[in-house]
Amino acid sequence: MKPILDSRKLLAFTTLARLGSFTLAARELFLTQSAVSHAIRALEEELNCRLFERLGRKVRLTYAGRQLLLHADRILLAMQDARSELEGLRRRRDKRLQAAGGAKSDTEFQLVNKSASAASTPSPSIKPPSIASPTKL
Repeated sequence: MKPILDSRKLLAFTTLARLGSFTLAARELFLTQSAVSHAIRALEEELNCRLFERLGRKVRLTYAGRQLLLHADRILLAMQDARSELEGLRRRRDKRLQAAGGAKSDTEFQLVNKSASAASTPSPSIKPPSIASPTKL
């Protein structure tokens, strides 16, 4: 099986494609120009094709680069969606844990829930006291 594409390289690729400059891409990604250049070179080697035409200080996508960009945008968007969804789950879990009296984890939350549920459900072996009808004195 061929290795999957690295998200950091895809991010460098899409940023460079959008900005058309290694300098601007590096600045936006908080990387050095050299790091962006290495990421692009490694991606081109992995895919065995040129993704950019270098035109002095500017770059332009090749046909292969334009094809990859279509996929890379969808891949990065799907990764952002996954992160957002998991963040939402974490926030909802944190709210539930706070409601459970400050439980620290899902496991602790489940234990608190089971304990509370067990305490509120009468045991079949324990019979409530019978209330005798009042007698006349």
